[in-house]
Amino acid sequence: MRVRGRRLLVAIWMAVVLAAVVTPTAFAGPTLAGPDDERPVLVDGVYEISTPEQLLFLSHNYGSDDAPRTGYYKLTADIDMAGITDYQPFGRFYGTFDGGYHSISNLLIDRPGVGTVGFFTHLGDSNVQAVIKNTAFRNIDVRGGQTTGAVAGMLWGTIENVYTTGSVVASDHSVGGLAGRIPEDTSGTIPEPDPAEAAVPTIRNSYSLAHVQEVGEADSQGGLVGRALNPRTVIENSFAAGPIDGYNRVGGLVGDLRAGVLRNSVAANPIVSGESSVNSAYGRVLPEGTAENVLAWAGMVAPSFNGEPVDEAELQSETTYESLGWDFENAWELQTATVDGAEVSYPALRGFGHQPYPFDFTSFSSPIEFTIAATKTTDSSLTVDVSDVTNEDAPARATEVAIVQSEAMPGDEGLNWKPVGPQIFDGLKPATKYTFWAKVRLDTGEESGWRFAPLYTKYALSDDPKPAHVSATITEDPAHTVTINWETLDIDLDHSAVQIALASKSKGKGNDKLTFDTVRGTNHVQEVHMSANEGVLDGIRNFHNVHVDKLKPDTEYVYRVGDLEANAWSPLGSFRTAVAGNQDFSFLYYTDPQVQDDNAAFTRNMRTAEEEHGQELAFTLAAGDLTEKGYAEGQMDTFYGGAQAGLFERTFLTVQGNHDRDELLNPHFNLPDTVFENVWSFDYGDAHFAVLNSDHYSPEELAAQAEWLRRDMARTKKTWRIVTFHKAMYAATDHVDDADIDAMRQYWAPVFEQLRIDLVINGHDHSFSRGFVKGGQDATPAATMSDGREAFTDATAPLYIVNGTAGSSKWYKRIQYDASALHNVAPDYSFIDKSDTTYDTVLQEQSYSIVRVTSDGELTIDTYFMKYDRNNPDGFETEPYLYDSIELTDSHDHGRRPS
Repeated sequence: MRVRGRRLLVAIWMAVVLAAVVTPTAFAGPTLAGPDDERPVLVDGVYEISTPEQLLFLSHNYGSDDAPRTGYYKLTADIDMAGITDYQPFGRFYGTFDGGYHSISNLLIDRPGVGTVGFFTHLGDSNVQAVIKNTAFRNIDVRGGQTTGAVAGMLWGTIENVYTTGSVVASDHSVGGLAGRIPEDTSGTIPEPDPAEAAVPTIRNSYSLAHVQEVGEADSQGGLVGRALNPRTVIENSFAAGPIDGYNRVGGLVGDLRAGVLRNSVAANPIVSGESSVNSAYGRVLPEGTAENVLAWAGMVAPSFNGEPVDEAELQSETTYESLGWDFENAWELQTATVDGAEVSYPALRGFGHQPYPFDFTSFSSPIEFTIAATKTTDSSLTVDVSDVTNEDAPARATEVAIVQSEAMPGDEGLNWKPVGPQIFDGLKPATKYTFWAKVRLDTGEESGWRFAPLYTKYALSDDPKPAHVSATITEDPAHTVTINWETLDIDLDHSAVQIALASKSKGKGNDKLTFDTVRGTNHVQEVHMSANEGVLDGIRNFHNVHVDKLKPDTEYVYRVGDLEANAWSPLGSFRTAVAGNQDFSFLYYTDPQVQDDNAAFTRNMRTAEEEHGQELAFTLAAGDLTEKGYAEGQMDTFYGGAQAGLFERTFLTVQGNHDRDELLNPHFNLPDTVFENVWSFDYGDAHFAVLNSDHYSPEELAAQAEWLRRDMARTKKTWRIVTFHKAMYAATDHVDDADIDAMRQYWAPVFEQLRIDLVINGHDHSFSRGFVKGGQDATPAATMSDGREAFTDATAPLYIVNGTAGSSKWYKRIQYDASALHNVAPDYSFIDKSDTTYDTVLQEQSYSIVRVTSDGELTIDTYFMKYDRNNPDGFETEPYLYDSIELTDSHDHGRRPS
């Protein structure tokens, strides 16, 4: 159990709340309209900002000629953002933001479930030392997913002379009162830095009083920084004094200090709570991380203590901070406040004038405990009550209660005390988290400290019947059957149907003149996680499924999906059934789009594949990890935003990646099951495809799939034997020594060789690798050149390929590994014939492959790379180009080559 003051146990608030926004526009893409308000004023090379409109213009137009990425920006007045709801965090900020000792107040950054959120999404990168300085953020309200901080989601640059008050709430890992995460040297599309010129992530002479709250079940929450990964990190001469409500690796200053130094800083938080690795100053520190001269308030409510303890008097003394080397001549000063009738001192930053008293020595030390819960929820209201009141662990009777809805910890002034009982809070938004704080008075007159809990309004229901997320998925008999899937927001629709016709009869006809055959299907309603918060079912969808059989081989069909009673139909889609063994075909192969809230890279990649090759493709094969959070339906919305155009043109299959979850894969795609879910096979032309599930990787599960594969391959007479699953057994990245990968090599590699598998299609590694591997060694046959391709004839080992990543989430490099401790793998990646990664570099671009199988025994794979332009959805930073082209030939007249 978490320490007192922690929000409700997950089981309690899950039982009373189900929430998230489900509206008729839920399937629409993001709107990026910006205000046409006044621009920052350019004065002597400095962009001056003095109004909310100018700051809002900057947030919407950053990167334009009027708001350059490397500009010097300066506040010339305090700015109150109250009532403004459409602030957009800056993209990668490469300049200087000088607050001029002014404040930005009441700023709302409302992006729940979205990754990389803050005033800046990224402050600098590993090559650019961007700076924010001399800035106060007062009563900031930041809501995000992973990597969320008040000032910066990701920090490579400098935060200096900055303070924050308010709240930072997130549903995923890496959450901090100043910065969410300090990454390693490369992330996303950022190139490897020159060590001599690399940015030094720095937090200096700054503090946070923000309430940091993790509402999911992820790691790394801290009063200043959630997670520090960069070895050059310096966090110094700073303090945090807000409540920290985390889950795992939680600290008053830093949640997870994996690398870098935390020094000369103070954790003065009233409470630090969570489930595991929770400590007063830093949740966890690894050998590459260092904590030096770190102090922590001795009275803090926390399950474990680290740092040197100091008492209340020491926290109010200048001597304490001077002993840490703080500069009270130029950076810091001592201010005074009256607390409980006594004058007390506290550290404050010079230049800003009066700052709030930072310390709370009483609110969470009360022995009076109670639970806050929602006893009734709607999409616009919460009925809130307190229960289970104890004093010194003994049952107690409360007579009065003060309940406040606020993301930040409220003050004690002007509280509205009421008799104990349910209180209704209405006018709320659907599917939204609200933090409630409460105090109680006992019949003895004793008063508790503050307790708090995140509570959720219920999702809103929709009557929109419009079909969305349409796919026609491959079955075990793709020449004669297809499974068609879609979903609707209207959960009352239960007359699911597909209307289908021969494409040859649809030429020149509108939908109203087509003669459709109607096939009835089934539906099921399922509550879903719209956000990345796995602890809350915050939406609901109606999933529909129709199995169509008695189709003709090698025939193109058109179809539409919808509800017979509502008469609401999708646009026309099309697909072609599988060809016979003596016919050519080609398919699109991509992997790991791993989208979250942004699908720009994936969408540009898929548009390119469609524009260049769409007419020839028979189906699409995705090698897994469609989204970052496989349980998050909101991220599936993002995936379909990039994939839907292709899904309307041909059949589709995906393997199950480690980020995917069957709870969404099954309703979306309804793929076949055998020994495990998503383990099955099918014939297409002269190829036999077997789909395995690398997420079932225990020895028993791997052996069961190997035995199934033996039986499956024994039945085929096809020339080409192709196996696909997500996690690559042979790839040139840092997954090479993962325990699950090694187990797969142990159980599967010998079987693939015995069964004479020709091609193994994988994902997972986000970098290009290919190699013919036998016994863990390079078995690449002699190559010739054929039409610009490397050509291999009658290879005697499987070709393993990972074609990179279709998105932009991450890329992996090589590592040093001990091959002698692993199964069926040669040292130093010598089993790889070609890759785009080294120990120091990786090609950070998007990719897809076109695989062609011909009737005369040839299989070719052309892999294309490109780099999307994040500022221009129609452009490229690197134009598409052919990265790799190979040809496999089976010279035998028919059937399998001899053993």
